[in-house]
Amino acid sequence: MPHTLLTLPPELRNQVYSYVLPTETQEIRFSTSVFPPVPALLQVSQQTREETSGLYYQHCAFDLVLHHRSLWQFRVWIVTLSPSAVWGLGHNGNLNLRVVFDEQHKEYERFRHMLKFYIHGSCSRSGWFVSAEDTQPRAPGQMAGVHINRKNHGRSRAEDEGLALRRRGTHYAMYRARRKEGRDAMRTALRAIYDRVSQSLWARCELLRTAK
Repeated sequence: MPHTLLTLPPELRNQVYSYVLPTETQEIRFSTSVFPPVPALLQVSQQTREETSGLYYQHCAFDLVLHHRSLWQFRVWIVTLSPSAVWGLGHNGNLNLRVVFDEQHKEYERFRHMLKFYIHGSCSRSGWFVSAEDTQPRAPGQMAGVHINRKNHGRSRAEDEGLALRRRGTHYAMYRARRKEGRDAMRTALRAIYDRVSQSLWARCELLRTAK
């Protein structure tokens, strides 16, 4: 009997799959589609899809781009995933949740001046990064990493703007208070969205676990 990929032991197949899965960051933008594309390997057959979904969603890097008013798209998407894919996504520590805000958000006026660069939000359990951006498209060269962008652009720009305001005679304490107010509002908004996304994901995991 000739040997094929599907006749190999499962541990060897997983090793082969790990070489084929993409190494670049996968962007899933829910504003364009509820059913984002997947690598060709996951479309070969039902067996390969079931075997590789867990590896793909746990070990690949992801950018999940959500609009703050369209979180339902994320909930619809995870319902379509297999149990191994949902479990893998929940345990993927190399994931950035990018939240797009517009003027419809109730706190938009307080933090809109901070949407020109990434804001690193606090997150727990899954180890995800959470960041915010505006509705204006960005050039690829501006899409730096969360930590690098925040350090090189966010902090330095805030300090430069503060010095400029002080030179013009504006009270620096007022500027610092406004910056802190906007930062706190941003963190609260990001945390609320992250909690809703996380709760949806882990509720799906629990439902799949109890259904076995």
